[in-house]
Amino acid sequence: MSLRLRISPSALGSYKHCPMHFKLSYIDKVKPMYRGTIYSILGLSIHETIDSFYKLFTENETREYFILEEIFERTFRSKTTEILPMLPHATYLDFLDAGKKMLKNYYKYDFDENNIIHVLHSEKKFVVDCGDFDLVGIVDRSYKKDDKIFITDYKTSTTVRSQKDVDKDDQLSLYSWMYRKVLGLVPDTLCLYFLRADKKVFTNRTGEQLDAFFNSVVDFKNMVMAQTEFEPNFKGCGMCDFKFNCPASQKKKIRLT
Repeated sequence: MSLRLRISPSALGSYKHCPMHFKLSYIDKVKPMYRGTIYSILGLSIHETIDSFYKLFTENETREYFILEEIFERTFRSKTTEILPMLPHATYLDFLDAGKKMLKNYYKYDFDENNIIHVLHSEKKFVVDCGDFDLVGIVDRSYKKDDKIFITDYKTSTTVRSQKDVDKDDQLSLYSWMYRKVLGLVPDTLCLYFLRADKKVFTNRTGEQLDAFFNSVVDFKNMVMAQTEFEPNFKGCGMCDFKFNCPASQKKKIRLT
C-alpha cells in the first residue's frame, strides 16, 4: 500500500469506532455523502466561536459577552442553513440555547476568572513528520501560568467521561507529545473541559507514557498499512458520515433513517 497516512485523534477514534469508516476516510479517501449531524455542527460552531472571540480579544481587548453570543448565533445559523436546511426550527432553537449555555461556562473560565491573559495558543495546528507517516492535531487551547503549561480541549457532548478514561485519552496524549516534540514544552496538566456540564477532568502524562504512546501509534500505522480486510461496525451506521455511500451498509441493507 503506497499511502502516507495522516494520523490524528479523529483517525484513531474512527478505527476504534468502525474499521470500515477508517478505511473509507483515511485510506480510500472517499468523500462522504452525509455531511454531518446537528451535534457535529454545534461542536464545530462552538470551537470556531471561541477561537474567533479570542482573536478579537488579542486584537482590541474585546471581552463583552454579548459579542461572543453574536458570533455563535451567526456561525451556528450559517452552518445549519448550509448543511441541514430542513432542520425543524424547534430543534434549531434547542441546540442554539444549549450552545449559549456552554459558552457562558467557557466565558466564566476564561474571562471572569481571567485565564484569558495566560493563553499560550488557541487552535494550534501541528503536522509532525514521523518518517513514513504524519501525526496531525489541533489543540483547542493551551495556557502558561506560573511557568506551568496547561492544555485544554473543549467537549460539547452530553457525556462526561470518567477519570480513568481521561487518564488514557489518546487525544490528550497526542497533544502532549506534540508540544514536547515540536515546541520543547512539556505540559504539566491536561484537561478535558465538558462545557455542557461545566466539568473539568484533569490528568497528565509522564515522558515514559508519551514514548509508549508514540510507539503504539507506530504499531497502529504498521497494522493498518498491512491490513487488507476492514470490518464494519453496523451499530453506528445511523450516525455515520458514510451512511449513504458505504458498501458494507448498502450490502446489508441497513435502515439508515
